[in-house]
Amino acid sequence: PFPTRTEHTMTDKYDPLFQLQGEKLGIDCRFFKAMAYVESSFNALAKSRCGALGLMQIMPATAKDCGIAIGVLLYNPLINVAIGTTYLVDQYRQISEIKSHNERLKVALAAYNGGLGYVLKAIRIFERSHGYTPTCWNDVKVGLQSPDCLVRGEDPECGQIFAYVEKVWKTYQAYLTQEGART
Repeated sequence: PFPTRTEHTMTDKYDPLFQLQGEKLGIDCRFFKAMAYVESSFNALAKSRCGALGLMQIMPATAKDCGIAIGVLLYNPLINVAIGTTYLVDQYRQISEIKSHNERLKVALAAYNGGLGYVLKAIRIFERSHGYTPTCWNDVKVGLQSPDCLVRGEDPECGQIFAYVEKVWKTYQAYLTQEGART
């Protein structure tokens, strides 16, 4: 569900972080805000069952790859949002096969949630089976569902990945609609 007006107002305190990263990285700040809502309901102290931390639910191993060795720093909203948004944009840049900006954002979300290895493998599987490069998220979904889409012998958690992409995208669209209603 989309945040109520009260929840939305309460979470405005993080808007400057999303705006800063949006300007820096060239992605609509409302997209990053939608990710944080889905990831943590704007709880800077959130910790998932698998150990992801903070607003953007960053795994300590991902933070370490980004140069943050102390996991407790992931509870700092500024650090967490900077890592999460930069990591998402890194995923976006690595899937240049998808030309549509919006479709590429959806595929980048799948990589952020389920792993870039699965997404790249799904793209190759789709290309091999269909004879052309995927052009949209739905094409990549086909590749992800293939029994050949294995990374280190494991298949992607398609249900979780698909639900995540849909929730973030719907929340983002709701933010866009909400902003349009204010102007």
